[in-house]
Amino acid sequence: MSLQSRQKSFRAVKAVLDGYAALHRTFSTAADDPSRTSKVRAEFAGLARHLKSDTFLQNLALMYDALQELSDLSEALQSSTLSLSRAHRLILRQIDVFKGRKETGVECLPVAVNAVEEGLYNGITLRSGTSTERISRAQFYQALVDSMNARLLPQKDKSLCDLVNTVLPSQWPEPLSPEYGECELKSLCQRFLIPFTGELKTAYRDYKESKGASVEKAMRRVSTYVETLPVSTADCERGFSRMNVICDELRIAQ
Repeated sequence: MSLQSRQKSFRAVKAVLDGYAALHRTFSTAADDPSRTSKVRAEFAGLARHLKSDTFLQNLALMYDALQELSDLSEALQSSTLSLSRAHRLILRQIDVFKGRKETGVECLPVAVNAVEEGLYNGITLRSGTSTERISRAQFYQALVDSMNARLLPQKDKSLCDLVNTVLPSQWPEPLSPEYGECELKSLCQRFLIPFTGELKTAYRDYKESKGASVEKAMRRVSTYVETLPVSTADCERGFSRMNVICDELRIAQ
């Protein structure tokens, strides 16, 4: 699922929860509308019954809580100023959050559980014993954890984050040793096919002494290469979306 797809999924689930009573009223009215065919009325009646299911409500609330987290993460990953190491930490932190979610509820699920206990949600009387299977919260979040772990950097590329950290002042340890990061910088230069010269070594030491404020030409080249590392496909997705708007069927025909 793409970054924008996660946000769209969250908005769809949120819209259903926000308009829960209105949707049920619309479906019920359509089910009783004599101007519609019996097949259409039966479909709307089924949708209305589905909304009254306590299992459906809890499943929807579970999806809301998870998709809200994924939507926020997607938005953070779309930042044009996001570094590779920062993105990696954000994903690792989200994995830890999902691990904790296996045991505890958060914003929407507890509300749904209380509504099921009371048998009422937004003025709608809930019913139990439906054919809808309730999603196991522990299994659901574990599946998310496994899926996100599978999408992390491969083991052979995880060292790249450590190399990149050597040119990011915010990631430097305290206190900073005089020779900190020079071996890593040399390895980073080899990956980017940049000569590791004495000029670059001196520029890097000046860069460290100034806490990143002094960026000489040799060091600026390395920093520029690091900034070009793609964190997400958001820019590509936005580019294709704009292309679809610009290159529509009517304009192509002309």
